[in-house]
Amino acid sequence: MSSEPEYKFRTTPYKHQGFEGALKNWNEEAWGFLLEMGSGKSKILIDNTSILYTLGEVNGFLLVAPKGTYTNWANREIPTHMPEDILKDAMIHVWRGGATRGEQQALTILCDGKLRSDKLNVFIVNTEAVAASKHAERWLRRFLEGRRTMLGVDESSTIRNPTAKRTKKLIALGGLAEYRRILTGTPVANSPLDLFAQFQFLEPGCLGHRNFFSFRARYAITERKNFGGRDVEVVVGHRNTDKLSKLVAGLATVIRKEDCLDLPPKVYEEWSVPLTAEQARMYKELRDYATTELSAGNFMTTTSVITQLLRMHQLVCGTATSEDGEGMDVDCARPGELMKILDGVGDQRVIVWCNYRNDVRRVCEALGQAGISHVEYHGGTSQEDRSLAIYRFQGELRENVPGQYRDAGWDWWQGDLCPEQNRAQVFVGTPHAGGYGITLTAASVVVYYSNSYDLEKRLQSEDRAHRIGQTRSVTYIDMISPGTVDEKIVAALKRKETLANLIMDGPARIRDLFS
Repeated sequence: MSSEPEYKFRTTPYKHQGFEGALKNWNEEAWGFLLEMGSGKSKILIDNTSILYTLGEVNGFLLVAPKGTYTNWANREIPTHMPEDILKDAMIHVWRGGATRGEQQALTILCDGKLRSDKLNVFIVNTEAVAASKHAERWLRRFLEGRRTMLGVDESSTIRNPTAKRTKKLIALGGLAEYRRILTGTPVANSPLDLFAQFQFLEPGCLGHRNFFSFRARYAITERKNFGGRDVEVVVGHRNTDKLSKLVAGLATVIRKEDCLDLPPKVYEEWSVPLTAEQARMYKELRDYATTELSAGNFMTTTSVITQLLRMHQLVCGTATSEDGEGMDVDCARPGELMKILDGVGDQRVIVWCNYRNDVRRVCEALGQAGISHVEYHGGTSQEDRSLAIYRFQGELRENVPGQYRDAGWDWWQGDLCPEQNRAQVFVGTPHAGGYGITLTAASVVVYYSNSYDLEKRLQSEDRAHRIGQTRSVTYIDMISPGTVDEKIVAALKRKETLANLIMDGPARIRDLFS
């Protein structure tokens, strides 16, 4: 354990975030923060970097994060948690692709080690760019070579594949950084083999193996199987996990949310979802039409405004709706981004709320393709299937199941509890059908894939997980496409306002919704 340095926190840490918890190893060159989603990993890394900067150990902070979250670091996390005396002079750049002249100039200033070396230089880049762009890799290397840097990888499960290009490049870049951190919410026991590449980034060989195959031989049980005439070693189980857990405990802070007794009951996060090229083109057409109609005074009723807003919102979520109400799927990044969120929550149970039935269908299709157990709950779900969905998700006691259901073909229900193999990890529903009167306290994560613009439905759906019987903090994640009506809807809900009331405020507020 390191001695506690003099440092003034900007936001008061919870016990597990402070020097008695994750920061007790603040001066380790390589360390992992394996904390479940919603337990405040971002603040820990920002404080760790700020401490090292205050002591003159670093003057650079390079953060690599998925597309869905990397802009949040610059827009919310760093401004909230970094001490003001450091933040006011810090130079912060978010990677935008490096193609414009303005960004080229900003990158040159940021990455020139001779400039502002006495201040903290922050470079935030998305994980995908590390693998896809040689241009980005060149700037990252230049940044690292020009200063003493803390290099952090957020949602480090994205580099769990040891043969992937992004993994190899980040391991190589890690060798240029004075300090390295990984942040992931995936529990250690979930998939031990996924730890190898992440810890190779921290320090090659720190888990006792420099080669993945020797690591797999130590911790995996394999069987040789034949696929299409080719013999393949398939992992069928794991072993020596207690030994691996002890190794990890000496290299990382491992905390589950149930261990964080001082966490607030509700934690809110956002996940950015970019529009595809097709969506962006169609959205611009809808927005241009709406602003033209507004200027001409043709939107005369609340209903007509809401109808147009809903068409725009449905498009953002992946459905193009014609004037006669027919829906058509469009190319959309949202299902893939949801899979990234689920990848980061480990074995926590999750509710996914969708405002539209078509969204429920697309989510369930994506979950099915990924092999993730799930149930659905919407207006078209029968009463018996609704009850079954709740019992499978909650893992209820058999005695709590009404007799008519116990005797209605649920032959798989053996013993006292719903068998583990029949439990569902994800509950997919609409707030209209499932947002009232049911208990879903098995969930510790709630994702709003698409939000309702109705404040009451939002509040009621939040309380399905956060109610009597819940013993953990609940994390709420809003999936938001920046620069769209999606953003306006979530902002209104956070202010505890309904969309209808905003529209009643007059033309200026309506124009703001469409802008």
